[in-house]
Amino acid sequence: MKVIAIANQKGGCGKTTTAVALSAALGHNGVRVLLIDLDPQAHATAAAGYNSAKVSKSIYNVMTKVDNRSCELGDAVLIMEEKFDLVPSCGLLSVIEQEFKDSPHAVSKLHNAISSNLAAYDYVIIDCPPSLGFLTFNALRAANSVIIPIDMGYFSLMGVNKVLDMVELLDSKTGHKPYVKALATMYDRRTTFSEEIIKSLKERFKENLFSTRIGVNVDLRKASRDGISVLRYDMSSSGARDYLSLADEIIESQGEEPFEELESLRIPREEIAHSLDEEEVEVKPSPTRMRTFFNRLSRISRRPVFGKDSVFETLTKKR
Repeated sequence: MKVIAIANQKGGCGKTTTAVALSAALGHNGVRVLLIDLDPQAHATAAAGYNSAKVSKSIYNVMTKVDNRSCELGDAVLIMEEKFDLVPSCGLLSVIEQEFKDSPHAVSKLHNAISSNLAAYDYVIIDCPPSLGFLTFNALRAANSVIIPIDMGYFSLMGVNKVLDMVELLDSKTGHKPYVKALATMYDRRTTFSEEIIKSLKERFKENLFSTRIGVNVDLRKASRDGISVLRYDMSSSGARDYLSLADEIIESQGEEPFEELESLRIPREEIAHSLDEEEVEVKPSPTRMRTFFNRLSRISRRPVFGKDSVFETLTKKR
């Protein structure tokens, strides 16, 4: 079974769209697929046609320590009309970290739940929240590969390094290192800026960048609005074709090995700054406001992602 986490700290980069559309596209190829919505906002649940407030069991029930609320992973699965199954999310997931603040094995909770259902599915797709916290750490621990969606903007480039930080921390604490690959989303071949981002990604990721590019397509948004995958909405749309191509690429890439060194994938700050300069030239921002922004950005970039008193240090501390 291949477990794929879709992760990026930046929201709006096509993460949930990718999780739902890729699940449908893989299912279209005849493989058994389970989509797990690990985002408390439950966007993937809604995009799959369910109201998170009305589901009886969710991924929260699978992960919780509260006995009268807990259930097995299989008990939370919704059988879909789509060619994939769904474990929905709910708002309670946002407070689950508090249940595990003193548990050294909390980061493996999702991994253990999925491992008990190895025979049921060929692929498990995990839609991570747009934050690098307890839930995303659980997803990375459960995954054997990670897809980082990168839209054609500099904030997504900044998010790449944060995800790599988490993967390296995971490796140092648990010895688990999932395979990492980048996916270009919201690509518009008509703009020079999109081409510049693609060039930067190719130089940085090389073979660890999917050759498939997910183009801008309004049908992707319409499908999410209607609570169905883009394949059901319009199989002939460019969005459907892009995700079918991505599914083919993933199926053909079985057997990829984790990186020995992630440092080569990091995007240097000067490249991000260059992208920022190029992008902002088009909108002609106020120089004074931009100086303020850069000063704030500089301060943020110097902050450690994980301090010695962080929840991850507590949760992954070896005993």
